[in-house]
Amino acid sequence: MNHNYYGKIIDSRKKGKTSKCYAITKLCETTTGASIIWQMVNCPQQKGFWECGYYVMKAMHDIVISCREKIILHCENPLTTHQIDRFVEDTLKDFMLTL
Repeated sequence: MNHNYYGKIIDSRKKGKTSKCYAITKLCETTTGASIIWQMVNCPQQKGFWECGYYVMKAMHDIVISCREKIILHCENPLTTHQIDRFVEDTLKDFMLTL
């Protein structure tokens, strides 16, 4: 019985990249022995280079912490400094409450 496997790539600096540009795609396919259909997800695109960690944390927050069953990432507008600051403040508040 053949199964179709799907993977999503969320990259805040994806301009011009395809799934073949990422070492993790080949690693996943080699490790599992499966052919995986990769989808480049539209997500906020960062303007510079310093914001990347915040974009990763924001995506992780949206996926894991929020426990959304279906995440719709369809906007490629960069996050504003205000959005990044607000995310950091909110995340730190949540983190401090769990200590």
